[in-house]
Amino acid sequence: MKIILGSALVLLTSALPLLASDSGEHQSLTLVQLQAKCTELASNPQIQPFKPSITCNMTTFKWVPAQAGSFSLKSQKIVGASIQMKSFYVPQESQTLAAQDFVQPCGVFQKISDTVSNVDVEVTCEELGAITDLAAFCEPHVVSRIGEDPALVTSHETGEVYTLCGQGAALTTTP
Repeated sequence: MKIILGSALVLLTSALPLLASDSGEHQSLTLVQLQAKCTELASNPQIQPFKPSITCNMTTFKWVPAQAGSFSLKSQKIVGASIQMKSFYVPQESQTLAAQDFVQPCGVFQKISDTVSNVDVEVTCEELGAITDLAAFCEPHVVSRIGEDPALVTSHETGEVYTLCGQGAALTTTP
């Protein structure tokens, strides 16, 4: 009887961490620690088959044309004259006249963020063990899912505007 009870106690204490994870409590681990835990759990025949699930997200920022813009450079026209006659002269006099301003089209761009959230990828413990860079792992999976369903992308204006108009380029941010 003692042997059976002892074995049950060992089984129960080894299952406590698994019961805690099923009850909603989670323990934070590094990727390397989780890889080791996956290998450890997979080697236990008493544990039901399981698959780790990686949830990937990606946000891309891009600049898009916002509106047609233009800028004007003030033009000037100055007309002057002087007069000479024998030993007399009227010195140079100048007058500014109206002139058409120089108008140049220019680009105005706004920054857009495209977000894709919650792309779940199930892997085996062996596949999990081979991951060294989660971003490098997730990017192709997210891009693939976008190809399958472009509606997964949520776009938002960031409020940043870049204009090439005027006396130089300028970046502005609106609240």
